[in-house]
Amino acid sequence: MDSNILRERRRYRRYIVRGEVKLRSGSVETSGGLVNLGQGGMLIRCGVALPEGREMTIHATVAGYPNPLEVPGRVIRAQDGFAARIVVPLAF
Repeated sequence: MDSNILRERRRYRRYIVRGEVKLRSGSVETSGGLVNLGQGGMLIRCGVALPEGREMTIHATVAGYPNPLEVPGRVIRAQDGFAARIVVPLAF
């Protein structure tokens, strides 16, 4: 298996990527780093606690990809305020 692909027990493959993200929900805005990306969502590291279930707009720039992404998403899981799994309705 390619070292850049995580399979584990996940439903979809996750690709390790580098990138910057800005998350916005109403008047709340924060930034973070993109850790991985897949058809079922993305993993983002950020320095604030994001409440599970919060709907957000995600603006992401992915290293090596020429176009920025802007997608809606929802926080599925947050751990210690440093990582959040964001599910976004993406299909690749």
